[in-house]
Amino acid sequence: MVGFLTSASQLYSLLLARLDPSDIELRVSLKIKQHHGLVNRTGALRLLCLESGLLTEILSISSLSTDNSNLGGNLYVEKLWPTSSTSSGTLSRVVVLTDKKKSISLVLWAKDTEIVSSFRCGDLVSISGAFKSGDELFLSKVGKITLLQKSPVLSDLRIFSDPLETSTLSEPFHLIAPIHEVTGFISSPHAGFLFSLGSNDRSVSVLITQNSSRGQRLSSGSTVLLENCIFDKSSGKILLNMFSRIFVKKIVSTDSSGIITDLRFVSSDSGDQLVVLISGQEYGADRQTALRLFGLDVADDISLATLAFLKRESLLNTQMSVKCEKKDGKLFFVV
Repeated sequence: MVGFLTSASQLYSLLLARLDPSDIELRVSLKIKQHHGLVNRTGALRLLCLESGLLTEILSISSLSTDNSNLGGNLYVEKLWPTSSTSSGTLSRVVVLTDKKKSISLVLWAKDTEIVSSFRCGDLVSISGAFKSGDELFLSKVGKITLLQKSPVLSDLRIFSDPLETSTLSEPFHLIAPIHEVTGFISSPHAGFLFSLGSNDRSVSVLITQNSSRGQRLSSGSTVLLENCIFDKSSGKILLNMFSRIFVKKIVSTDSSGIITDLRFVSSDSGDQLVVLISGQEYGADRQTALRLFGLDVADDISLATLAFLKRESLLNTQMSVKCEKKDGKLFFVV
């Protein structure tokens, strides 16, 4: 069984042992479409290898036994229960794990509850040094749970206006987008806190159905990361329940404008970026943001560096108005 971290060429070679090249390419294209372009070719190949059992083995929950005190393997996060405390003040948290066929609860105690605070549904995790008691898993003193791969975050709201796209949504899903309007508490047709994401041109409604008071801190112009969302096809709304999480990012500047004097590609340890200089101020954008910013729809194998080269001459010395947010002291486009 091959380890999890594998290069694209190795992943392709693994699949060749079972599939024809044309079949691999077809499945890669379908996998990228299934994840709405948020998974690149390497990611799609890795997912295909995982599904085919060619990479690190997914632990079979059905095979777990109380006789084994050193259980380990890889599983997916299905659900994260909120942290609670016992009468003595000891913190506990339950993480429901799945092998995509069966689920089991992993009970964490004390400082171990903090480890999963950044996990979300769909993440691939590895556990070691675990033991089974009854119908639950626990970590021993040397037990660990570590993150192997984060589940993707959607950012293109066009998905929710296309029935074909929404039919392929894997739920729960995660989404980052700007808040368009905040309606507030409603009682019908379903009670909760209502707000919308997007803009005047394209928006989607979001209803907080449980713990709806969380919506009171939301405001138009902020960007939110919504985790563990469900899409209700009958109403066309995104639903947030007790397992959904809301992270708010405040917009620093919503009305910057000026002349583009430079546009270049930058690669660093934190990722590839398109850097645009507008009236002396630098603004950054990742690949997905750059595509939306300039209204482009290109193949996944067209790099950000190529996009910067192709668009540079046509955009220099043109006027541009932008929305942005500040992160780590730097400004980034919000589209």
